[in-house]
Amino acid sequence: MLPVTPAGGNTDRIPYQLRSGSGANGAVWGNTATATQTGNGVGGTGSGLQQNYNIYATVPSADYHYGDYQDTVTVQVNY
Repeated sequence: MLPVTPAGGNTDRIPYQLRSGSGANGAVWGNTATATQTGNGVGGTGSGLQQNYNIYATVPSADYHYGDYQDTVTVQVNY
């Protein structure tokens, strides 16, 4: 899981998991892909046109402070 860093004076860090489907049953989306294997990434065949993929984040139930949270996710594309 990745922690979300809070903005401002809030000290909460919210763990989350990226998934390729909505809800806790969505396949975990992560960093196990290699140059030749999809791993737990997303695979497909290009068409030369833009392709969109929805990525979902799940957060475990907990009591977090209200506020703005931010994070940066870097995506590596192998082709």
